[in-house]
Amino acid sequence: MKQFIIICLFSVLSLSSIEAQNPIYPYGLSFKSLFMDYQSQNGGGITEFSEYHYGFEIGFHKNLTQNLNLVVPFKAGVVKSHNTEITNCLHKKVYGADAQIQYMFYKPETRVTPYVLSGAGGVLEDDGEFNVQIPFVAGLYFKVR
Repeated sequence: MKQFIIICLFSVLSLSSIEAQNPIYPYGLSFKSLFMDYQSQNGGGITEFSEYHYGFEIGFHKNLTQNLNLVVPFKAGVVKSHNTEITNCLHKKVYGADAQIQYMFYKPETRVTPYVLSGAGGVLEDDGEFNVQIPFVAGLYFKVR
């Protein structure tokens, strides 16, 4: 637990020491609702959508260059976990933090910007279990104005 707190603290503090390349918007903040699939990795099925639970994420973003960003998201949620020793499912609180690098295929004149993102992080369950995760994402940003 101590190492998890130190990693989170270091990640947040490192945001202030990096120089921004975009003077207009060097920092960002994001809020997301999460659709958490925890049961497919723990005895359930990936198509059992009624078993999915919601969570939330707050992310801090720092521009490193015009196309490269540092993203540090903090996540929390309640998940349903199947346990083979217990006939009922367990509800667990989970908390996570990551350090991610995002590459945006940015051009100022386009309304849609594709991106890829990857990094490393951890998830702490309320029963004390800690798991490492390595996210990989491909997505699109849509310019609304």
